[in-house]
Amino acid sequence: MLLYERVDSPSTKAVSNDAGKLPGAIERGIQKENLKFVHLKALFSIEHFRFMRSLVDSVVPLTVVEPMKETQEKLVMLVLKLLTNFLLSYGLRTKKAIRGLASEWVNSLLSLLKCSKYMRFWFATSALFRHPERFVEYLLECPNQEVRTAFSRLLAYLAYFSHNDGPYVNHSPVYGPASSDIIGAPTSREDQTLSDCIVEAVLNLLNKEVGEHERHISQYFYFFLTYCSFSHAERSQLLKMRLPSLFIALALGEGPALIGNRHHATDFSRLYNVVSVLVRCYDVSRHMIHCVKEAEPAPNPFYELSQPEAMHPEIVVALFENQKYLKKVISENASAEDTLQLFKFLCWENPSISRMVLTTLLYQVHFSGARENVG
Repeated sequence: MLLYERVDSPSTKAVSNDAGKLPGAIERGIQKENLKFVHLKALFSIEHFRFMRSLVDSVVPLTVVEPMKETQEKLVMLVLKLLTNFLLSYGLRTKKAIRGLASEWVNSLLSLLKCSKYMRFWFATSALFRHPERFVEYLLECPNQEVRTAFSRLLAYLAYFSHNDGPYVNHSPVYGPASSDIIGAPTSREDQTLSDCIVEAVLNLLNKEVGEHERHISQYFYFFLTYCSFSHAERSQLLKMRLPSLFIALALGEGPALIGNRHHATDFSRLYNVVSVLVRCYDVSRHMIHCVKEAEPAPNPFYELSQPEAMHPEIVVALFENQKYLKKVISENASAEDTLQLFKFLCWENPSISRMVLTTLLYQVHFSGARENVG
């Protein structure tokens, strides 16, 4: 039997040891990538989301304590920062099986934002206006309807909570004050509140982004529907921005955004609901005529405001002269409760509108009946 043994010279040993060692830069890069992989794997795990849920739930009871101690306020602020970065960086982008309901996370976030205006100011500045792309990402681009709806609700409640917080300066270069093409009467910069900034930021999406993502347009109008359902103050704010005339123009294809695609029908149902609520805040007494000559018209019981505001000229033209918008609402959204309330409001002591509504409804009944007989 022959045995062979390798005998290395000193030079051979040095070469073999160096040949198996990676350069320092490559080794550090591999370690960094491995650490990043493990980090991401831990972030997108059910255990991590459960830990965050337990942490937030342990702090939420402190938000109802009045007055809140300084240490408690610091703790709530710390958890707010942690939860904000967690949700908007990757939490809402995670699949539902790991994340859970987006509405529950938003409810927890709203519980913290309700504590003080300083927390709301921090959240708006750091989480929204410093990252203006999040308005588009979570309101329009996100493929998950639940997340879009939850984010729309988050914006609406944040604007509602901050309505009486006082002046707020928005330094965002992208979503600053809305242009005059979008809103008719922008708030002066000195009196602008965080609520104004949020509403104007959402309105500014009409310049481009809404037209590019019109398949998800329902959640966009859900923000305004939620916001105007809170109180008279929010409705008055939207009326000052002349939102009804803007939305009527959008529905007729005459607004700043190019909405409407010949390949699929655009869902304007929530737009119609918003216009219905806001139109009932206008004073229509000058358009009311009693059936008996020289008799005073009966008070309209369908007002949304105790002190209705004067109707803008373009609204008068769209509702009482042109009537193209009203016919469009009847044809596309006649079964909605808000549509029913709108026509009750407009038809009250108004023969002209009543005649138009009845004629349009009878025509639709006749047309649909004839189509069924042909089929």
